[in-house]
Amino acid sequence: MQAAKREIYEEGGVTVTEILPLDSICSIPVEIFPKRREYGWRDDLYVVPEYAFAFPCDELVLSHEHTECVWLPYAQAGEVFHWDSNKTALYELHSRLTPF
Repeated sequence: MQAAKREIYEEGGVTVTEILPLDSICSIPVEIFPKRREYGWRDDLYVVPEYAFAFPCDELVLSHEHTECVWLPYAQAGEVFHWDSNKTALYELHSRLTPF
């Protein structure tokens, strides 16, 4: 949870007090991360776990790691995601927030 809060702040400039861990978890091939050697990751690391979280947010301040941000309705957001894991996390969040 502390790592999630740190990443939210580092990448989005948001200090969160309320955070919702999602059940969506996946493994990403380590080759997706070109700077892994700079990060000091070990050579026998083949997949990196990806955890998903949600938090209330009205405004972001992007870090140098990002060039743009858009706010989209649920249907459009799912269309722009490349990775299935992001689509699954979005689906889970939408399902949790949508009343029956």
